[in-house]
Formats: sequence, C-alpha cells, structure tokens
Amino acid sequence: MRSVFGNRFGSGRRSRLAILFGAALALCLLVTACGGSSSSSDGTSGSSSTPAEANEGETAPTSSKSGEYEDLSGTTITYLGFGGITDETMDKAWFKPFEEETGAKVVMESPTNYAKIQAQVESGAVSYDLVDGDAFVMDPKCGEEWEEMNVPNLKNVAELYQPKSKCTGPDYVYSYIIGYSEKEFPNGGPENCEDFFDTQKFPGKRQIWGYYYGGPPECAAVAAGADAKNPYPLDTEKVIDKVEGAKGELSVYETPSQAADAMQNNDVSMGIYTTRMMVEAQNLGAEWGIAHGWASTASGTFGIPKGAPNAEAAEELLNYIYDPENNRRFYEELPAYGSPEGFVPPQAKKLDPWLVSGSKEILGAGSVVDWTWWAENDATFSEQWESAITG
Repeated sequence: MRSVFGNRFGSGRRSRLAILFGAALALCLLVTACGGSSSSSDGTSGSSSTPAEANEGETAPTSSKSGEYEDLSGTTITYLGFGGITDETMDKAWFKPFEEETGAKVVMESPTNYAKIQAQVESGAVSYDLVDGDAFVMDPKCGEEWEEMNVPNLKNVAELYQPKSKCTGPDYVYSYIIGYSEKEFPNGGPENCEDFFDTQKFPGKRQIWGYYYGGPPECAAVAAGADAKNPYPLDTEKVIDKVEGAKGELSVYETPSQAADAMQNNDVSMGIYTTRMMVEAQNLGAEWGIAHGWASTASGTFGIPKGAPNAEAAEELLNYIYDPENNRRFYEELPAYGSPEGFVPPQAKKLDPWLVSGSKEILGAGSVVDWTWWAENDATFSEQWESAITG
C-alpha cells in the first residue's frame, strides 16, 4: 500500500529531527497530508474544524478584499512545504486562484528543511519566499531568520490560533486523539491518558508517532497528573517516567500510513493519532473507537525566510489566503482539518465531531499546544524522549 499522507504528517520522529539538524525530511505519501484522499478520504469532500471563538457560528468573517489584489505579473513566489495532498490542496484552493487573480506564478518545492533555510539566510542567498513549518522553530528566530510580516487579513484568525510572533501565521488546525480497537476492547476501551499508559488495566500494544510534538508527551503529562486543559509547563521527568513505564508495550510509527495500516489490521490495540489518521483508517475498514477523555490541538505555520527575494509578494499571497472567501476552499476539500478562521464547511458536519480537528468537543476535552514551551525546551527534551523510546 502506498503511503496515505504528506505534509508534516508524512514524517516521523527521526525524519523531523533530521530536518531540525540538517538532513532532508523523509516523506511517504499516499493520499493525504494528515490522512485522506485527494478527493477527500473522509468519505466526503471537505475538511474543517472550529476554534473556540468560532464554535457558535457557522460562517467565517465577511471577506473585505477579494478581487482587489495587486498585479504581480512576472513575479514568481517559491513555496516550500512538506509535500503530499495538503500541498496539492493548497495549490488547488489557494495558489492557482491567486495566480489567476494576480498574474503571479507560485512554484512549489518540498520537503521543508530548516537547516537549508538557515544556511541560505546566513549566506544571503535565499531562494524561498514562503515556508510551511512549525511555530516552535520559527518564532524564536523572528527577525533573525524569518521576516516580520504585514498581513492585515490575519485579523480573521480566531484568538485561539493567533500567532505568537510577527513572523508566523497559522495554516491549518490538527488535533491528536486516542483511538482503540473495538475488536480488542469490545466492552469499551481506554477513555483518557491515564488509561492509555496503564498497561495493566488495558494491556496490548499502543502506538505513538515519531513526530511526537504536541501529542504523546502532553498525554503522558496528563497521565502523570497534569491538567488535561493545560498541561504546561510539562514536567519532563514525569513524562519520561510514564513513557518508560509503558515502553514494553509502545510501538512508534514513522508515517501516518503505517498508523492507518496498523489500525486496519489490528496490529495494535490503541494509539495516539491525528483525526485525519483515524479518518483514513476508518475509510480502510478499521473498526476503531475514540476515547473522549483527552485531546490536543495545534496548528501548522507559515513563515517568510529573512531575505526572501519576493517577500512582499508572499505577504500578498498570505493576505489572499486569510481572506475568508478564499480560505474556506481548502477546508471544503479536506474536512478533518480545522480552519483557524473558524469556517465549518458542510462536509465537516457529516463527520463525527471527534474526527474534525479543533471541534468544540475536542477543544472541550483537552488543550491547545503551547509552542512557546516547545521552543524553549525542545533541544533538551527531544534527546530525553528519544532515549526513553529507543534506549
């Protein structure tokens, strides 16, 4: 089976660390970035989720700028992303219409490689204008390796997902949830993080993702006594103890397609997955339940490298993307992703709300990832985590 996912959700722990420390990100793509097919593997043709501020409404803010963008004929914007169906959908929903609107040309490359970007910035020979990456990498280097951005339509982003620096803006929302095999637990499976890490009460193999940021460590912290609604700052010692206590039953998947296959074949009893992984597994025939006692929500991040040759054009592209009239097209194509603006397409309403990232139900059960904490602690914690998982 081909890999089903692209984007940041096509990489595993070692691949992500390779990016952070200079090696290229290994991507396995099947149909979607966070699970799904190009025509929407959700069984519908849309995707979205709802930030807290947007749960009460069903529509995004009124567009104020559509049809009024600059003439950028002759300008080429080079976009660097993680690849896969997410980038393909961005191209269909945002980049191609922007080209038609402005006359600009958007060239897409992958995968995102922070070491390469850093080297370009230091040499003064930057080739990328817009990058899809991670806030905990970009925000600390705002003004040094990343440009401060002038994007007025960022005002349309819900407060919950507003950027923490002037150099970043959210692209889409994704959520982690706990899934379990109904075959293994016909009378009900784990319901929260305490259950997930309790190998006596709920025996069997459990999966966690190699790209662990915002998911398994937060769940381990909650299992160790942290507040599910705000587990930060993570008590890293307790987190590592929890992980090591379950190590004999832990299995690390490196690509989301591996997770979907494992669920489909019941190779594991439970796991921490994104909503798109769960959707893809269900579309493949997996009969898995969802724990309703915990969730963690995050958003991907756009940034413009310092010294980008067409930074102003990239800002114009971002302003176009954050225009609600344009923004909604992406989520209509991929319904398990969440919109930072709060748009909820009809396709998302056909899904179980626990399969829609950032839904009211998911946000009510857990927390939003604190990328500031990760920015300050990743360098040391990542080594501890890898040792706990592999040592």
